[in-house]
Amino acid sequence: MSNVTPTRIIYSDEFKRYFLREHGKGRGVTEIFRNAGLLALIIGRKRIERCAARWVRPDHCRHQ
Repeated sequence: MSNVTPTRIIYSDEFKRYFLREHGKGRGVTEIFRNAGLLALIIGRKRIERCAARWVRPDHCRHQ
C-alpha cells in the first residue's frame, strides 16, 4: 500500500505488478493479498475482489 485514508486504500505500483504476476500464475486473489500480508479480514473481501477485477481488465494497463 502506498497510502490509506478512512475511505480509500491506494496500492503501490509495485504491489499491482506483484498481484498481476501472481494472478498470471493462477494464484487466487485472496491468496495473493494474504501472502502480501493484507488479510481479507482487515481489507475486506469485496474490496479485494473489486481491486482484482479492475487490475486484470485489459484496458487497465493503458491507464497506468
